[in-house]
Amino acid sequence: MSKQINIKKIFLANSEINVLDPVNSMQLDDYTVDTEMNCKSEYTEMTYNGVEIHMVALQFQIFCNVKNDPMYNMNFSQNGFFSLKGYEHEEVEEALAIECPQILMPYARLHAEYLTKNTGLAPTLIQDIDFKEAYYKEIGKEYK
Repeated sequence: MSKQINIKKIFLANSEINVLDPVNSMQLDDYTVDTEMNCKSEYTEMTYNGVEIHMVALQFQIFCNVKNDPMYNMNFSQNGFFSLKGYEHEEVEEALAIECPQILMPYARLHAEYLTKNTGLAPTLIQDIDFKEAYYKEIGKEYK
């Protein structure tokens, strides 16, 4: 049986942006931002209508500074429900930690850009994250 990840639902669980100095942000026409981002991936197993599914959450914290002054911080969680078929028991965790976050990443990227643009700020562009490297580092496995 071939391996298959079925997307049941992709959704935004929560989202918040705090513009720390809105008056100053209006005065900036051309500026460079210094952004720090933290991303955490979590998953939980559940049963829905008798079927085993997994909820995967990508939680983001993004802090933006302009000229060393805090401009805004953003927190959101991009989530999805997934069912896995054809995966051996020992392969499930890796699929949930690597492949499912990769599926969620474009949605998170669009949300961060949308939220900042619609707040009147320069769009936040989230760069790619190597979920495989992060997962292997977390479990102490050599990344190749």
